[in-house]
Amino acid sequence: MFVEPYIENLDIDKLLQNFNDNRYRLSSLVFEQLSIELLKLSFSKYGKIVEIASYWDRFSEFDILAKSSNDSLILGECKYKNRPVVKSELFKLKNKAIYSNLDIDYFTLFSKSGFSSEMHKLNEKNLLLFELNDFKALIK
Repeated sequence: MFVEPYIENLDIDKLLQNFNDNRYRLSSLVFEQLSIELLKLSFSKYGKIVEIASYWDRFSEFDILAKSSNDSLILGECKYKNRPVVKSELFKLKNKAIYSNLDIDYFTLFSKSGFSSEMHKLNEKNLLLFELNDFKALIK
């Protein structure tokens, strides 16, 4: 997508323009992949992740659906935005899970820009929140 269409004619200007136009998609994809690795690492206190991938059906699309060794289902969304994630995002995720008939044990949100104060005040045992600072665990 970024390089192949421009190899034959070697049009550097078009290549750079395409890259700049689509950089968000690339960054977002990398953020999702790193989020998956962080979930695998962090979820170990609840059970080992045995399956993990994105998931979609005819009703919804999810960044992460995982299954643990104790058959828990974990549903996650990755928000690579320049604003904190608010409570309504969690509400949407839970409603999409219901609409897709998924019986979820844990919900997880990954945010580049953190979470609103109302999200931090939530006291839900089955909710895992990860901010940018949490990703440091991947490089230790």
